[in-house]
Amino acid sequence: MKKTKEIEFDLLENGLDFIVNSLKPILESKNDHDLKYSVLHISAGTELILKEILRAEHWSLIFVNIDQASYSKLRTGDFQSVTFETILLRLQNIADIEVPPNAIKFIRELRKKRNRIEHFAFKEIDVAIKSNVSKVLSHLLELIKENLEIKKFSNKSQLLYRDILKKSATFNEFTYITYSKLKKNIEQYEKDAIKIIDCPECFQKTLPLDGGIACLFCGYTDTPENVAHLYIENILGLSEYLEVKDGGYFPLENCPDCGTRTLLVQDHDFLCFCCSTKWGIDDLRTCDWCNEYYKGKDGDFGMCDECREEQERSFMEKDD
Repeated sequence: MKKTKEIEFDLLENGLDFIVNSLKPILESKNDHDLKYSVLHISAGTELILKEILRAEHWSLIFVNIDQASYSKLRTGDFQSVTFETILLRLQNIADIEVPPNAIKFIRELRKKRNRIEHFAFKEIDVAIKSNVSKVLSHLLELIKENLEIKKFSNKSQLLYRDILKKSATFNEFTYITYSKLKKNIEQYEKDAIKIIDCPECFQKTLPLDGGIACLFCGYTDTPENVAHLYIENILGLSEYLEVKDGGYFPLENCPDCGTRTLLVQDHDFLCFCCSTKWGIDDLRTCDWCNEYYKGKDGDFGMCDECREEQERSFMEKDD
């Protein structure tokens, strides 16, 4: 009779193991099936490592309800653990560990990809996944280095950690080589005064607003409306649903030139993702009547041309 054996991973080792076994398929991108599970595993592994950093502050913090935390439940795993967003809150508010905004942004995007796979469908750009994973690894390794003494963990954890360091260098090399190949194209766009923005899919600054809207790095392309919306959500970190729900402001408006909802409202200027027109912050005004942006001019009485013409027609009809 074959002897049974127990399989045991501590929290950190479990997280590192998930990540190590997910990286090869992402780097090689030969099998869509393997790539799909790699995204699921690296997202799970990242969350487990963040839990370990939180647990290092105090084990009770990984319970969703701290009042019900107990050693016996911790040993058996019979408890509901914290959600990703709660981990971030407790790391910053209780453990006083600052997770860089970019790290949160990249990890959230990875989780969004995971959620699409789990609950909808798998349709992702392999190059964008590589870029996203490269950025997640960079921040994750830094968080481990700053908050965990890796030498105090098991030999297996240390081996896995070194393996991730090695594979992370390969991801960085991929990003560097790919970006180097695009350098001349990017320089030409800049000479032609074409605005280049961060791609909301791969997070590289390689998306020219030249009318075509196709990322030079990962090939991501979509309608100007969708790209503008995704840019605000992924790059600026603003959710339209949450902003509207909480009475905030989602900075996407109709463009006064092309009329599409592709005008990004920024602190110092306006940028249209469709016609690529850019205005200074004082160049556009909000119409007092329709609340749309328009190109301001002296004597416009706070109205856009359409509203002023409508008012003039209304007065003429009354006179008749």
